[in-house]
This record gives sequence, structure tokens and C-alpha cells, in this order.
Amino acid sequence: MKKHAILANMLGLGLLLSASASFAATPVGLWDIKSYKEPGLTFGVANKVCYLTNGTWYSITFPGAQGDWFQKGDRIRSTAYSPQNGWNHALFGQFASNALFTGEYIGFLNNPVTQHPDTTEKGNFTATFVSRICPPNPAP
Repeated sequence: MKKHAILANMLGLGLLLSASASFAATPVGLWDIKSYKEPGLTFGVANKVCYLTNGTWYSITFPGAQGDWFQKGDRIRSTAYSPQNGWNHALFGQFASNALFTGEYIGFLNNPVTQHPDTTEKGNFTATFVSRICPPNPAP
């Protein structure tokens, strides 16, 4: 009888471990990202973003905006370029759950007069999972 109980417990533990491994946090898919600008954390923009398995992403909300990302453990880092306004962004976040990651961002605009980047915006963001399936890239 004890052998059956031990076997059942081991089987249950194995199923639990395999289930948690198959649902590990990943940014791959469609996310709704909302920004909150400093000082005061006032609402900035909402942006639907598709993260691809090849380490790139594209924006649904702002066609042409795109960048690279990588994940290390539960941390995610992303860079961005937006051709609509020439902004460059960097995002640094961490998964709070499989369906939410949050963090900080900063934006830069290349100043044509000084030839140096100017900080355009900084703040926090939340990214909420929408779907593993992404709509087509709207950029031409």
C-alpha cells in the first residue's frame, strides 16, 4: 500500500513539474503595453506589441515601430525604434506572472543640432498578455 502512495505522490510531483515547465513565463505573443510617465506616473500610451521567437518584436499600434528583446530568467529587456518620431526606447522589466510583466523605460530622441540623444520620456510600464497568436505586422 505504501508503495502505491509513494508512486502516486511521485507521479503527481512529476505532473506538477512538467506543467510548470511548459507554462514558464515567455514574452512570445501579443501583449498590451501601457506606459506611465514620470514624474507623477501619468498615463502615456497603450501599445499592442508582438514578441517573436527570433528575439524581435513589432508594434500593431504604431506601424513601423520595432526592436529586439531578450529574456534572462524572469527579466526581459527590449530596445525599440519608432520611425514615426525618431524615438529610441529601452525597456527593462520582470515577469510578475505568466500573463504580466512590468518595469521601467526611457526614450531618447536624436538631437540634430547637438548630434547627441536627448531624453524624451521616462517612466514605468505594464505589459498584459493578450494572445500567443499575433496579427500580421502592419508595417509596409
